[in-house]
Amino acid sequence: MNGAQIHLLLNHLPVLGIPFGLFLGAFGLARREDAITKAALGVLVLSAIATYAAGWSGEGAEHVVERLVAGIDHHAIHEHEEWADRASWAAYVVGVLALAGLGLSWGKPLRRAVAVAAIALAIIPAGMMAWAAHLGGEVRHTELSGQAVTVTPRATPVADGD
Repeated sequence: MNGAQIHLLLNHLPVLGIPFGLFLGAFGLARREDAITKAALGVLVLSAIATYAAGWSGEGAEHVVERLVAGIDHHAIHEHEEWADRASWAAYVVGVLALAGLGLSWGKPLRRAVAVAAIALAIIPAGMMAWAAHLGGEVRHTELSGQAVTVTPRATPVADGD
């Protein structure tokens, strides 16, 4: 696997994991189900770890894309990196808060105030990650940015005997 493939594999984990943890946590809090809420906090912690892995793999993806794609938009890569960094820090804050909530509730009833704070704040990195993912998509998918795309048809090879 090259750096771009690794990044594509890893970057979906926090982009999907944080909203999943947010919604699972909201469900657990609404139902007053400590086990569900603790599971949501665990998802947020794992998503913060996955955020680090996705960021770590980004540099390798950038090198692959720059080498293989002619005319790559370096501004698009820079914007994606900037938003991904901001989203990562927001995810780390939520992850640490979620970890604290789990730690304070280890073998005890859920500390609802910490859980509510972590789950409510998860909306911030969820939105930021969605935007960073969109910007990352614009690096290679010009249809996302509304840029005009010129498609040059390939010549169809003629098989022998036709």
